[in-house]
Amino acid sequence: PPYAPGLECDEYPFSSTHEGAADPEWDFSVRAVSKADNGSAGSKLVNFYTDDRILMFLDDFWVDVVDA
Repeated sequence: PPYAPGLECDEYPFSSTHEGAADPEWDFSVRAVSKADNGSAGSKLVNFYTDDRILMFLDDFWVDVVDA
């Protein structure tokens, strides 16, 4: 659906994960978020994968969701 200017659709769990929105067999949620926040979160996630050498489907990791 169309979103207000400056908003994008984002999903959780991250689509780049095994349980993420890229696989329609799993449950996930989507929400409109600011384009800036979405881009920043995506960059941080890629940096985490790279810096910690997370290998797709070989390395498990957990995400703690906190109220910031």
